[in-house]
Amino acid sequence: MLFGAIGDIYDNSMITMSVATLSIGLLPNYYSIGYLAPTLLFILRFVQGLCVGGECNGITIYLFEANYSSKSYLSSIVTASSMLGALLAIIIRTIKS
Repeated sequence: MLFGAIGDIYDNSMITMSVATLSIGLLPNYYSIGYLAPTLLFILRFVQGLCVGGECNGITIYLFEANYSSKSYLSSIVTASSMLGALLAIIIRTIKS
């Protein structure tokens, strides 16, 4: 809800997600900075989650508005692909354990 509204005005949620992802990749481990590492990781993952909320809704609306012939089909691909990603993660986790 937060980044969806901000993304409509400024359209910067993709940049914010990219910066958060890069920061997670460059984040030092627990042995280097102690309890600050998991705290920063939590904050950065929270920012990523907010950005995903803005991006999923934004791309669905864009696909719905940009196409006149197959609005419902293209808009449903966004939801189906995110559910497919979650399903694959569950399958991989089940196989691994």
